[in-house]
Formats: sequence, C-alpha cells, structure tokens
Amino acid sequence: MSVGDCLVTTCDYLVLKQGKMIAFSLVFSLIFYLVQAEGEFIVIRSPPSVKFEGDEPIDQNLIPDICSASLGFTTKQESDWPGMKIVDPFNFAEAVVILYVDGIQSLGTLEDFPKFQLEMSRDEESTWNAIKNEIVKRFPSENNTLLRVELGLGSDELGDIKTKHLDKNIEEDANFLRELKDLEMYSSEIEKRDGVPDLYWYVLKSLHALNEKIWMYFQVSQTLVKLGNVFDKAYHGRALVAAIVSDASHTRRTRSALDDFAENAFRNDINMAADTNEDFPAIFNIILWFSVAFVLSLIAICVFIAEMDPGRDSIIYRMTSNRMKKDS
Repeated sequence: MSVGDCLVTTCDYLVLKQGKMIAFSLVFSLIFYLVQAEGEFIVIRSPPSVKFEGDEPIDQNLIPDICSASLGFTTKQESDWPGMKIVDPFNFAEAVVILYVDGIQSLGTLEDFPKFQLEMSRDEESTWNAIKNEIVKRFPSENNTLLRVELGLGSDELGDIKTKHLDKNIEEDANFLRELKDLEMYSSEIEKRDGVPDLYWYVLKSLHALNEKIWMYFQVSQTLVKLGNVFDKAYHGRALVAAIVSDASHTRRTRSALDDFAENAFRNDINMAADTNEDFPAIFNIILWFSVAFVLSLIAICVFIAEMDPGRDSIIYRMTSNRMKKDS
C-alpha cells in the first residue's frame, strides 16, 4: 500500500469517526431536550401583601412556599428567587386557587399577567399535598375548604355549549368542553370567606389530546381570567389565583448518573456533612440548655453545701452534740 493510499484511508477514518461523534452529539442533544419537561407559572390575581414581577424561571418545588407565603405562613426554606416580594405584612391571601393545565408546556397567551418559566421537578399531586398539608398543619380544627377537582369527571352532559371550533361528537373535543363547563360550574359555587385559608385546585387534562390548540388555549385563558375575577370578588381582593401549565406527565424525566456522580464528588471535595433531620436544631437546643442549667445548678448546690455553717441552733448541731455527750 502506497503512502497516498494510507493518507486517504486515514482521512476516511477520521471523517467517519467525526461524523459518528456529530451524530451522537445530535442524538444526545435531542434526548436531553425531550426529557426536559417545562411549563409556565401564571399569576392572574394576587393579594395586596405580595407582588410578582420579573421573568426569572422558577422551580416547581417553590410553588408550595409561594402559596404559603401568600397566605402569611412562614416557609421551610429560604429562596433567592426574585419573582415574588412581600410588600404588606397584613393583607395576606385568604384563598389559593390553582388551575393545573396538564398536557402542554405553554398557553401562549396572557401576556398582561406575570408569567414565569416553570422547571418541573415534582408531579401535580405532590404539589397539591404539600400546600394542603401546610394549611392543615396550621389550622387543624378549622373548617377549611380544601378542594381538588379533576375536571370533566362529573356530568356527561354538555348542555348548550356552542362553539365553532370543536365538535361535540368527537371524544377529545367533548372532554375539553366538559372540563370547561365543570370549571365554570365550580367557580359559581364559591363559599363565602370565613377568615381561614382555603385551597381550590382544579386539574384540566384534555388539551394534550387536541390537535388544533390555538383556539383552545385562548378559551382556557379566557376562562382562567373569569375564574380570577370571580375569586377576587368573593374574597375581596385577598386571593391568589394562578395557573400551572405542565407537560411533565407526558414527558419522561430522567436524572443522569453523571449528575449523581458530580453531586457526590462535590460533597466529598468540600467535606459536606450528611443531611440532618429538620427537627435536629430544636432537639439540640433543648439538650444543650438543659445540660447547661443542670451543670450550673449542680455547681451552685456543691458550693452552698461546702460553705454551709449549721450553727448551734440547727438540728445537725444538736444531734451531733448529744451523741458526743453519750459517747463521753
């Protein structure tokens, strides 16, 4: 084989290898893009105590803390997310209303309302349970309204709903119309405010199955704005009404082994201790100050006994003197 043939063979090999690397990179990028389930957090109404601004992305793990802070509760964890500010320490919300739109990543409308890109890190039910548990923990004996509704599971009747864009005879379209009807029905049956926090959680799941969604997005947005107006009026402006738009249930989320390896390596590099229980500070303080008080009390008792002078009138002196007389 000549030198020229060797050069050609080598070049072909390098081109083939480079092509495989590019193809692998494209496939990896596509997979990485597909597994990233993202969504939106849209605030329709907020109480006078809080203000939403900016466009910084938010992790879904912070949604329970945002709702708790809007209700005036203390949060478990501190966050540097700048999208929410407490401007009034008195007029907190008396109700949290969430419309969970499942199956899409964005409504594409509602530009006049605070909107934040949502990084999906937990499912819908765990978010609902986290907010509900915070309310129950602080008001265990109150008659709170804690309502979670999967829309479209009630009546099969569509009534007199009229639309030019959907066909009631198509199952997917009928499901969407049924969910909108249920949402309007539940929003018209709001109980009067009673001074204790309430939670309304509505789940809309039919958008993922629809093909032409632009008009449906607009319809959901209109219904959401109406929902905000209804609750804002019912609670006299002290309600947090928001929408969580998510496609997490239809997108497979994976965590790379490299992420775990990098996290463990980082912990080892900085010699980070293992995570402790949230009750550890309270228990530690109880044991610490009890030990300090016990040691100081013991020292005081020992010093008092060492310097004690019983005197001639004390029972200790009399018993000791009588025994001495008998012995003598």
